[in-house]
Amino acid sequence: MKGEPKPSIIHGEEVQLVDTYKYLGTVFDNQLKFHTESLSVKDRNSLNNIVKICSKITGIQLKSLSSLWNKHAVQKATCIISQPDHVLSEEFTLMPSGRRYYSIRPRTMRYSHSFILQPSGC
Repeated sequence: MKGEPKPSIIHGEEVQLVDTYKYLGTVFDNQLKFHTESLSVKDRNSLNNIVKICSKITGIQLKSLSSLWNKHAVQKATCIISQPDHVLSEEFTLMPSGRRYYSIRPRTMRYSHSFILQPSGC
């Protein structure tokens, strides 16, 4: 049975544990998961700088936010393509080369930041 987690202490002070935290317009959950596609370029660069600093502090090479998002997008597209009954499976049409997919041109700005419109090489 899991008990209460041990309190986190930074610089001698106990840090309150929360489920979500908003920073630079991005909501982080307690697993440090977040979505960056709706961020401005300035905010995205600020978060990438934070990742670089964390990488230096921990001594572990961390991936950039854009590379993480690209990996997630390819996994999502592969999942959609592998399921013929998926609603979006018809949106993925192979180019004549057979290696890349056509990109959809949105008619409205509403769909301009959609997952489907992002180019992927899967």
